[in-house]
Amino acid sequence: MATEAININGNVINVKKTSWWLKYRLEILIVLVFILVLITFLISFITRRDTVAIPLTLTTSLPIIHCPISCSIHTHLPPVDLVAVSISSLARDLSNCRYSSTDLVRWYLMRIDAVNRRGSHPLYAVIETNPDALTIANMLDQERQITGPRSSLHRIPILVKDNTATYDKMQTSAGSLALIGARVVRDAHVVDLLRQAGAIILGKASLSEWSNFRSTNKSREGWSARGGPV
Repeated sequence: MATEAININGNVINVKKTSWWLKYRLEILIVLVFILVLITFLISFITRRDTVAIPLTLTTSLPIIHCPISCSIHTHLPPVDLVAVSISSLARDLSNCRYSSTDLVRWYLMRIDAVNRRGSHPLYAVIETNPDALTIANMLDQERQITGPRSSLHRIPILVKDNTATYDKMQTSAGSLALIGARVVRDAHVVDLLRQAGAIILGKASLSEWSNFRSTNKSREGWSARGGPV
């Protein structure tokens, strides 16, 4: 440690000089810890999407049945109740080649078109449908013929809320006109898992604008500028 001579009234006193890093050692330690925590967070965030595994509950026990080249039945009348049918029933029908995922997606798109904004009592339940849904369904139908099902959600169409990020041609606006055209940089984690499991993101379901976080006024519940009444 260096010393410095100081003359006080003719008396020379040697004073120890404290190094700057000793003087500010606490502040330096705090900064280093902060940087370490930040680096750890960034590494875990970047690698999370590559290391995530599909939950065991999505693992399929469906048998691999070698179907014809196409299971499509090309009819506008679905052989199932699209409102009441369960995912397990749909998965079983798809596995048994009763119809194709392309058929199923087309039927649901027709159902949405018929009741969402038409008729005397429109539902306004869906803000937007995926323009690539039929193409994705056809690709997954072909994949099923080659490698079998990924999971019990393979080729099943699913809606997600409009505040759930999807990295595709659809908007993610939380029901607000302010976010139209704002593109997300990646899928939400839950959407990523659904796609890995082979599910088809059919569209975006409506919601109260900003999930009703924009106001304490209860009269604003059940409405969004983009989707209308919910």
